[in-house]
Amino acid sequence: MTELCVIVGMGEGNGMSIVKKFGKEGFKIAMVARYEEKLKSYQSKLQEEAITSHYFLADSGDPNALTSACEGIRDRLGTPSVLVYNSAVPRMESVLQTTFDTLVHDFQANVAGAIICVNSFLPAMQN
Repeated sequence: MTELCVIVGMGEGNGMSIVKKFGKEGFKIAMVARYEEKLKSYQSKLQEEAITSHYFLADSGDPNALTSACEGIRDRLGTPSVLVYNSAVPRMESVLQTTFDTLVHDFQANVAGAIICVNSFLPAMQN
């Protein structure tokens, strides 16, 4: 059975490098990100390298969307062997200049989203 690598926060930089490495090792790939057009583009690039990939739409700062994406991955592809949480909202400013709402939003994407993903997959990964 082919192992599965899930990457949340798929992008053209680190994300693409990570999935290419796992894909070349025989893993199938599940990519999660907000923008379908970008995910389709990544999928096409991976297909050119004979890497099997699937994509799921979700904003890592949206708990309902992220939970739904994780459930979709489990239902369609099974339990991952590898989970990479690559999602982040980088902000290059002093925390003293950040508003409460911005800080909460960033925390949801940067930290809480990772917890949702771990809680979604870890129990099955430990079996």
